Amino acid sequence: MSASASSARCDGGVLVGVRSAHVSPRVSFLLPLQNASRYTRRVIEKVHHVGIVVRDIEQALVFYRDTLGLRVTKHEAIPEQGVDAVLLALGDSEIELLQPVVPDTGIARYLERKGEGLHHVCFQVPDVDREMLDLKEKGVELIDQQSRIGLAGRICFLHPNAMDGTLVELCELIVAQSPPAEGA
Repeated sequence: MSASASSARCDGGVLVGVRSAHVSPRVSFLLPLQNASRYTRRVIEKVHHVGIVVRDIEQALVFYRDTLGLRVTKHEAIPEQGVDAVLLALGDSEIELLQPVVPDTGIARYLERKGEGLHHVCFQVPDVDREMLDLKEKGVELIDQQSRIGLAGRICFLHPNAMDGTLVELCELIVAQSPPAEGA
């Protein structure tokens, strides 16, 4: 943004004090939307979980489960992603612990490059496939070109470039079907 726009302020959704015709994309959200109606569909239902990469999931559970008292809701190996994963309940959201168990996977490379810690934020949506199509139409860069099954349900990942460096996962809960009653 130009120096003359550095003193700009937002007044009722309108950027005021801009003397330059150039407005940085980072502040473009302050300007009135030209086609506001196309942004009214609510996509995100809630933050489903935050993903945390750990070197040793059992050691991490000593803190999250035993020290903080969070309840384990799911623990399983996900071979296609090369991880051991645990979901822990936290209010109406969860924390997902991810331990790479196969070298040279995305999670393993992340752990070696950046160390343990926050990996991604997962937003729950009603229909992952619909959101993927909508995001592709809007030019959003995706990691997954097709949804897949993950620990949280049907999932896909958006590229960090699409979200200012934050890895975002979308998930759609899969409701377990009860087996048909005997004699039915």
